Amino acid sequence: MEPDARMSSDRGLAVRFAGECPGLALLLSLADSVAGIESLERMLLAYAVHRDGLDFERAHLLLYDELRDELVAWAGAAAAADAPPVAEAVARAGLSPSSAAPVPARQVKWPTQSLEGLAHLAWEAEPVAVHAPADATTAEGALLLRSAERRHGLIVGGWERGGLEDQRRQRLEDFHAIANHVLTAFERRQETRRAQACIEALAEMSRAAVSSLNVAEVLHLAAETVAREADVAGAAIWTAHGPESLKLKVTHGPEKLRERTARALQPLAVAAWSTLKPAWIEDPRAVPELPAERADELSHIATLPLVAYGRAFGALAIYGLRDGRPLDRRKFDAAARRYLMALADNLALALDQAERCAQLQRAAERERELRLRLQRFEQLAEFGVAALERERALRNPVASIMAFARRAHAGAGDQDPRREYFEIVLREAERLESMLKGVEPPAEPKAPSLERVQPNELIQQVLQKLGERLVRRRIRLLKKLSPEVPQLLLDGGRVREAVGNLLQHALDAVSLGGRLKVESKKLGGHVVIEIAHDGAREPGAALDQLFVPFAAPATPGRPSLAMVERIVREHGGEIRTRSEGEWSSVIAFTLPVRENQDRRRANGDRRHSRDRRLRFPESLSG
Repeated sequence: MEPDARMSSDRGLAVRFAGECPGLALLLSLADSVAGIESLERMLLAYAVHRDGLDFERAHLLLYDELRDELVAWAGAAAAADAPPVAEAVARAGLSPSSAAPVPARQVKWPTQSLEGLAHLAWEAEPVAVHAPADATTAEGALLLRSAERRHGLIVGGWERGGLEDQRRQRLEDFHAIANHVLTAFERRQETRRAQACIEALAEMSRAAVSSLNVAEVLHLAAETVAREADVAGAAIWTAHGPESLKLKVTHGPEKLRERTARALQPLAVAAWSTLKPAWIEDPRAVPELPAERADELSHIATLPLVAYGRAFGALAIYGLRDGRPLDRRKFDAAARRYLMALADNLALALDQAERCAQLQRAAERERELRLRLQRFEQLAEFGVAALERERALRNPVASIMAFARRAHAGAGDQDPRREYFEIVLREAERLESMLKGVEPPAEPKAPSLERVQPNELIQQVLQKLGERLVRRRIRLLKKLSPEVPQLLLDGGRVREAVGNLLQHALDAVSLGGRLKVESKKLGGHVVIEIAHDGAREPGAALDQLFVPFAAPATPGRPSLAMVERIVREHGGEIRTRSEGEWSSVIAFTLPVRENQDRRRANGDRRHSRDRRLRFPESLSG
């Protein structure tokens, strides 16, 4: 019914009953202001047992349980000898449960298929039914309570005094029209309020997503927002921690109930999160995952995954408490589901945005670190250029010194006391010349050539080149190459160079007859290559050469360990040095497996990219 037509109908009914029955007129006037459905039901019963109303001696309200399709004896009332005027009695009933002289009603239930007599007639055929035998002083009446959307229940009563059947039927029909009209107005007002509350909740969540609130505050706000609904007693929110675990972050609801209810709902939340499908549970008693004592306390449950861009960030659960009242309607209709799913989507977007902000912050910090590092490298590069220019300027003087030293040494006799001095000058000049020959400008960087190679084969190739040196120095080699090491997509030449450089440094440090260990293994998502020796080592010596790009090489022409660190880092790994047991120095570096697989077989969705640099395993961070 359109709003204008409904207002016209309200005015027509008000004019009709204003003089005839002030009680019905009052019910009609309170249609848009009654506090709750319980108050409205008490007002209907008060009118039913009032002498100027339906004049029942005793009346009972049977509520319809839509979920189980049965009628439940919910409340009753009896006529009072000193009752106030009907309008006052109806108004008092809406304020106080005791003013309608309630009669305790047993929780008796009847399936609608088994109704008999007047109840069956009013439920299935005529909405108003009267049974008044001609030879009896009592009569019975029943009427159907319903709104425009659903059936609400039955009012059944009896008369013990004489009266006209037509007059009683007319009163029942008038009361039936007003009661159904009031129920329709009440439900529409409730739906309007619910829709407004949903809009306000979604708007509040949207504002929170772009505000300065942190993640914990947004989660608490979401739980409080969803629990504002009349049918919701509490809510719980879980967030994902790792690929297979959920952690409870927020609970909201009754103080003594919210924690244990959230723990009981954990399996349902995990199921919704893992399957990315919401669950709408109208009857918790039918869910085997819930403990029986928890299922008896809850009236309805909804669990929804928090999904944004195909990724599950957690789960949201809401629940209502069972108060014994029959379920007059299904809690999760189409509108309720759309609202809860929209709220879950907003919460997932807020979590996604928070994670992306954290990633941006980490990226900004990493950028600052790289800028500082770049500045340091630029300073070192300028120093290197100046050193190279001086080296070139020193070559001619050193060559002249050597030439004159040789001539002077050759001209000195064996008994000449200066011959020893000439030999010292000549030896030092030759050493200086050899050092200058080792200082060469860096070669132009080569374009990386990626290919699928076996790291164990690279190690074997380097050991084969160093085999003669190992034999000559009688060095014992302990080689442990794991067969589980897979092929990786690498620049084979540069990785081979890095392994060779580490082995040469190890050989320089090992004394005659010492020991050397080369080991490769696969740990989780990365390959670890270790090179260890038992030679003497000063504390921090390897670290000095590892992190100082222009550190002096051990022998002329060989690069420092800084080049090894750069090669490993460019391949997405890390390098560490430590001492362990009988090994005085252990240098290990990692090569990631996943990031080094063939890109042609990688996942095409690159939105969830992460830092390609694989962190060093904690078990090897000695």
